[in-house]
Amino acid sequence: MKVILVAFALFIPWSLAAYQVSFTGAAPREVYETIEVVSQLKSEQDRPPPTLFTLKKRTERDKKTILEVLHAYGYYEGDVEISYVGAFPNTTVQIQIFAGPCYSFESLGVVDVWGIPLSLRIADFPVQVGCPALAESVLATEEEILGQLAYMSYPLATIANREVVVDQETKRVSVTFVVDSGPIAYFGPYSIHGLRSVRKGFVRKRILWKEGMLYNPYLIASTENHLQESGLFSRVWIEPSDTVDCDGYLPISIELEEKRYRHIGLGGSYSTDESLGVTGQWGHDNITGWGDSFSFTGEYSDVIKRGTFLYARPDFFGRNRDLLLSAEGRQEDVKAFNEDGVSLLGRFSHKVNNCFFYNVGLRYEWLKSSKSENNDVYHLVSLPLQIRWDTSNRLLNPTRGTTIAYFGTPYHSVGGAYSFFLKQELWAATYHPLLPSGNLLLALSGQIGSILEYSPGSIPVPKRFFAGSSTGLRGYKYLTVSPRDGDELTGGRSLLIFQIEPRIRIWQKLYFAAFTDFGNVYASEFPQLSKGILRSVGVGLRYLTPLGPFRLDIAFPLDKRKGIDKSFQIYASVGQTF
Repeated sequence: MKVILVAFALFIPWSLAAYQVSFTGAAPREVYETIEVVSQLKSEQDRPPPTLFTLKKRTERDKKTILEVLHAYGYYEGDVEISYVGAFPNTTVQIQIFAGPCYSFESLGVVDVWGIPLSLRIADFPVQVGCPALAESVLATEEEILGQLAYMSYPLATIANREVVVDQETKRVSVTFVVDSGPIAYFGPYSIHGLRSVRKGFVRKRILWKEGMLYNPYLIASTENHLQESGLFSRVWIEPSDTVDCDGYLPISIELEEKRYRHIGLGGSYSTDESLGVTGQWGHDNITGWGDSFSFTGEYSDVIKRGTFLYARPDFFGRNRDLLLSAEGRQEDVKAFNEDGVSLLGRFSHKVNNCFFYNVGLRYEWLKSSKSENNDVYHLVSLPLQIRWDTSNRLLNPTRGTTIAYFGTPYHSVGGAYSFFLKQELWAATYHPLLPSGNLLLALSGQIGSILEYSPGSIPVPKRFFAGSSTGLRGYKYLTVSPRDGDELTGGRSLLIFQIEPRIRIWQKLYFAAFTDFGNVYASEFPQLSKGILRSVGVGLRYLTPLGPFRLDIAFPLDKRKGIDKSFQIYASVGQTF
């Protein structure tokens, strides 16, 4: 018996050859594509049946499936003919498909269980009179009906019946949905589950509904987004109950899963002028249980040394109104100046909606400027203001949308050298996919800046405008694009820079970019194009990572300044240029 079984097992793979399948006939391409996906003959072709009888049984099952596909696409008179060519097991199964006429929707009705028509937005339904009678349109319309009823405070509505009438003479289909709307519902008591370190009060602040309000799924979805955007949770799930109490109140369950709050990071950058730079960070995102974070960031390179302590408290002044406190020490040594400084900042920020954001703060700075045309020590008090409109789809790697930002900061000295001026910048970027696939993108950016000086010579050199870096006028020596007084860089009181950067995907997460930057820094309070512009071109690579795109650029100055600029600059860092 053992020998026979072994012989039989060895015999099967040699005796069963794979059969072939061919689909022919008159039917739209999408029908054939769907049939090939659902066909058992195709999916199990590498597992041929042992006999012709079992092959025919498999084919009959496929015939039934093909007819269902034809009906789903509106071909209710479709037919299938099957023939077998060749001796088994080297058999070709030929399946000829006759789609016939495509039926269309003639009428649509939505009634309650008593036959009374419901007032819904029929224009939003996938089922439309005159359109092909697709099964997926019927199913999608059921979801749309229940969705509209949920927004009318009937979250427990169900489709009680679906009446489909097919008229073979007119080739039309009539559909009537019978809906059991269920009771009207109000937000009932909610329960919060899964918290470990986050306080329930933090979650309550982000819940947008109040008990007793009419049920609205928009408030459910918005609350989920608010909790997810806090950065404290890896999972947020808000689930209404499937029943209401005797007063119509619907209990709500909020399931949360907290993230790890401590994080540490290490990064680096490189440019031809700045050499190698290192950045390190440590932080905790939930110090007291209210979502408040504390972090330290250190940065070191040949040009700049900086350390920053940062404390942020979300929803401190109300929903989406945050508090930020920071302390920073820095030292920067460039051709135009040497800066030593310490600053303290308190800032209030408000996210008005998904697009509009502003913040305003109070900052004190001790600043010592040396190796410049205006060396001195300054004690500055400023009121930094930022207003931002952002419709871009991503923070780290936007591929569509527009961002416009205004930065305005009045400065006044309270000790040391006198200083009183207003520094303003307007920055905009827009991103346009040039192909439906999103594989080709055009990114455009523009920046204009101005400093209004209320006392001649009162602007510290480090606060003036300079250009030439990995983010503006690439290719020129670091922070040397500036008005000059002989051989001395004085810094400018206005700035104008434009950037054009097409980006094309060349392999999965790898993009190629070509760019051109042009602009200048001017001594006047507003840009004077008659004073000329500087231009540069370059190419680069972008590789997408979870922390943002890794960027490698090489840029060439087209208006190379003798004795200042090199033939090219190389930049490597994380994050897009803009």
